[in-house]
Amino acid sequence: MPLTVTNLARACKLSRSTLLYYESIGLLPRPRRTAGNYRVYTPKDLDRLRQICVYRDAGVPLADIRSLLDGPRAIVRRQAYNRMPAQMAVLHQLLAAVRQAIHLHGRVHDRE
Repeated sequence: MPLTVTNLARACKLSRSTLLYYESIGLLPRPRRTAGNYRVYTPKDLDRLRQICVYRDAGVPLADIRSLLDGPRAIVRRQAYNRMPAQMAVLHQLLAAVRQAIHLHGRVHDRE
């Protein structure tokens, strides 16, 4: 039996609207659609939704659930992305120092 929105929601004792909300905020991936434009979920989606329910029932906020489900790689990517502006600032300072050194070095050689 295909996993429709209703089947998937019932399997996890959730309302259809809750399941669609989880999909809209990215906790559940967007499912493929049939020719009639109906959502069809996979057993992998069911497993993920069950994990979401376990964390939610334990009181974990939805934003933290996403981080838990996405795993360490996603956390590392997000941290690296968040550090980029600071790293870019350091590189700009280094570039400015190199340019100044080249400029000063050129002046010294011009006087010789």
